[in-house]
Amino acid sequence: MSIIPLIIGSIFVVFGAHIIIQFSRFKNEGIKISGYVKGIEKYVSTTRNSNGARSSMLMFRSIVEYTFNGQTRFVKSVSTNEIRHRLNQKVPVVVIETEDGGIRARIDDAMHYFLGFIFLAVGLIAVAVYHFSENSSSVLTAILLIGSLGIAYFISPLLQKFKVQVKSDDDDQFIGEGSTLLETQEDYLKELNTHGFVGKIIALVALFIGVGLIYWGFSYLSGPQFKAGELQALLSDIGGLIGLIESGNLPSKWEKPLILIGMGGLFFLSAIHSFFYQRRKHRKLT
Repeated sequence: MSIIPLIIGSIFVVFGAHIIIQFSRFKNEGIKISGYVKGIEKYVSTTRNSNGARSSMLMFRSIVEYTFNGQTRFVKSVSTNEIRHRLNQKVPVVVIETEDGGIRARIDDAMHYFLGFIFLAVGLIAVAVYHFSENSSSVLTAILLIGSLGIAYFISPLLQKFKVQVKSDDDDQFIGEGSTLLETQEDYLKELNTHGFVGKIIALVALFIGVGLIYWGFSYLSGPQFKAGELQALLSDIGGLIGLIESGNLPSKWEKPLILIGMGGLFFLSAIHSFFYQRRKHRKLT
């Protein structure tokens, strides 16, 4: 198999591990103080795919005010597609004073680790695709994987040693052009309710899709090719069912209904989780 998945996976591993290690070092070297959410920046993020087509997504990031050495400054949170902080909420801020007198700050937020783990997980999946394919090299996999982790571990100190300025959008003291700042309780609640309503609509659509797929799957099981009680007998031995699937000996008549029921169950559970998540988040942010 081509080593492209291994190379791409190693690159993702480097980025993911670097994000995690860099933020951990930042926390260890910095001073933790408190700040307050003074506003929520709302903006549209536009990206291009490999075909040149544009895709847009509504994004939010909290603007946190803090005071360090008698100077009032602002720091931005990691951008996400949902509001994550309340107005005037007290949040921890980690501050580092650079050798040239500058100030770098980050909100002490687990989202930094989450983003790093996302990159890391994608990279490890790509590496696993190569590793478990035919004609793969375990030695090459181990070398690139260990090398990627080593690069991630040493890259931050090297950048600091050679005085490479690593700037982040978190340090930006200004609101981006085209952004909207939600800084009043009225605007904040209006946006929160609108965003929550859209989330509930999406969850409701997912719920109907899930129920429809499950119904479609069970409708196949009422056909003449299936005997009464055959489904119950199959599901009563989950280990045997998994063995049939892995060995490829599962009769073809089961494939479509089981796939439809499985996909429907996934949509259904995702919708239920979304409803509870939206409810819990609204209580937390109001």
